[in-house]
Amino acid sequence: MSGRNVLVAKAWPYANGPLHFGHIAGLLPADALARYFRLAKDNVLFVSGSDCHGTPILNRAIEEGKSPAEIADFYHQQFLDHFSQLGFSHDLYNKTADPRHHEIAQQILQRLYHRGYVIAKKTPHLFSATLDRLVADREVEGTCPDCGALDSRGDQCDACGKTYEATELISPRLKNGSGDLIIVEAEHLHLDLRKVEAKLRAWVEEKQTIWRENAFKTTMSWLADGLKTREVTRDIDWGVSVTIPGFENKRIYVWFEAVIGYLSASIIRCGGDLDGGEWEKWWRPEYLPIHYYVHGKDNIPFHTIIFPAMLLGLGDLALPNIIASSEYLTLPEGKKFSTSQGYGATVSDYFDMVGPVEGLTVDSLRFFILARNPEARDSPFSWASFSNFHNAELVNKFANLFSRVHALTEKHFENRVPVMVDGFDGHQEIRLAIDSCYSDLARLYEGANFRAAVDRWLELVVFANKFINTHEPWKQVAVDMEKAAGTLYVAWQLIYNLLIMIYPVIPFAVEKAFSVMNITVENANSAGWVRREILPGLGLNVRTSLFTRINRDDLPED
Repeated sequence: MSGRNVLVAKAWPYANGPLHFGHIAGLLPADALARYFRLAKDNVLFVSGSDCHGTPILNRAIEEGKSPAEIADFYHQQFLDHFSQLGFSHDLYNKTADPRHHEIAQQILQRLYHRGYVIAKKTPHLFSATLDRLVADREVEGTCPDCGALDSRGDQCDACGKTYEATELISPRLKNGSGDLIIVEAEHLHLDLRKVEAKLRAWVEEKQTIWRENAFKTTMSWLADGLKTREVTRDIDWGVSVTIPGFENKRIYVWFEAVIGYLSASIIRCGGDLDGGEWEKWWRPEYLPIHYYVHGKDNIPFHTIIFPAMLLGLGDLALPNIIASSEYLTLPEGKKFSTSQGYGATVSDYFDMVGPVEGLTVDSLRFFILARNPEARDSPFSWASFSNFHNAELVNKFANLFSRVHALTEKHFENRVPVMVDGFDGHQEIRLAIDSCYSDLARLYEGANFRAAVDRWLELVVFANKFINTHEPWKQVAVDMEKAAGTLYVAWQLIYNLLIMIYPVIPFAVEKAFSVMNITVENANSAGWVRREILPGLGLNVRTSLFTRINRDDLPED
C-alpha cells in the first residue's frame, strides 16, 4: 500500500537545556517512522520544533542572567544541530517563537472562544506576597496530592505522572525564593473539556487495541475522573500574547499553544493559512490521513485529551491514529534522565566521543535506542550494555557479513557482483524469507514496534549468515566457481534487502554501504517496500567496514 498521507508529529522539547538520551529515546521513533513511510512511497509530513515559551525557560534565564529569548534561541539552534547530526529527517523543524506560529495560535484561541469551547472563568491561584504577583505552576513545588511524592512540580508529578493545579499541591512553596503563598481568585480563559467529553470517550474507546497500553490507560483514567475546564492563559510576560478583549495582558499557556505547533508547522511547511492550503491533505478527514504522535509518557494527556479536544472544537480536522508514547529510558540505578537535575549523558557528551572513541558512530546510538526502546516499560541504559550490543549485533553479525561477502567478491570476481547462471528465481526459500521479513517489518514499523522490528531484522541477518556458512563460498571457489558465483550472488541479494529494511534505523551505515555498492539512495528507495534485486556484474567500490568494535574501556563508567 502506498500513496497514503502520513503525518509524523514529534513532541517539541523545551528549549531550556541540552538534549539527553532520555529525550532521544522518546523522539527517535518519529524519524524511523518517517523514513519507513517514505520508503513505502507514502506522502510523509514530518514536523516538530522547539518549545520556546513557558516557565522553565524563564527560570533558566534568571539562573543565567539572560533574557528568555537568548536562552530559547541558544537551545533551539543546538537542537537543530543535534537533530541534524543524529539524522532526523524533519520536513520542518520550527520553533514556537516563530511569529507565524504566534498568529496561528492566536487565531485558534479566538475561534475556540467564539465557538464556546474556551470560556472565561475565575479560579483559585497561588499568590506570592514577596513577589507581589500570581506565580506560575512551574515556579512552585510541593507534595503530590495523588501519590504523596515530595518536591513535585506545580503542574505534574514525575513520580506518578498525575497532572493537577498548583493550588492542589500539599504545602506548596516557591522553588527559587521564600515567603508564604496564599490562594486568591483570578479570571482566566479556560478550555471547556466538558463540551467534548462524550465525543472523546467514544473515540478513545475505539483505540484500546491500537494505542500503547500506557496511552490508553492514562487517557481512560482522565475520563473516569470526569473532564473539567483547563486554564489556557497565564499571568507572565513571556509567550504568545492573547488578543481576546479583556485578556490582552496575559499569555497563552504553553501547553495549549505548543500542541498547536503540529498544525502550525504543517501550515507553514505546506503553505496556506488556517482556512485552507496544501496542508489539508494531512489534516482533513476526507483525505484519510494517518497521524502518528511520538512523545514520552508524561505528555500522553496533552495528545489524547487536550489536543483532540481542541481539534474537535475547531471541527473537520483529523484526530490522532497512533499514540507512540514511550516509557522512560533510565540510568542503571533506576533514575530517569533529567535536564534540570543533570542526570545522564547528553547528546553533546556523545558527539564529543564520536571520533575519539574508535567504533562509536551516530548509528550505534540510533540502533541501541530503537532496539531497546522503552515502548512498554522503562528500559535501562548502561555503557556496558550499549557497547556489548553494538559489538554483538552490528559488528559480529551484520558488518562481518557485509565484509566477508565483499572480500570474496573482490578477490575472486574482480570486485563485481557475480553472475548467477539461473538467476534468483531458483532460490524460492531465500525469496520467501526476504518477502516474509518485508511483510513483518511493515506491520511492526507501522505499529511503532521498533524493538520487535529490529529483532525481526536480526533474524534475517542470522539467516543470511547461516546461508553463507552452509555453502562455504571460500571453499567453493577452489572447486566450482559457478557455485561460488551463485552463492555470492544470493548473498548480495540478501545484503541489499537487509540494507533497505534497516534504513529507517541506521541510515548512515546504509548509505555508506550503498556507496560501496555503487547504488544511489534515490535508486535504492525508488521501488517501494518490496524485495528488489541487485544487478549481476555491478562493479563495487573499495571495501570498507560498516561498523568496528567499541572498546568498553574507552566509554564512561556506568
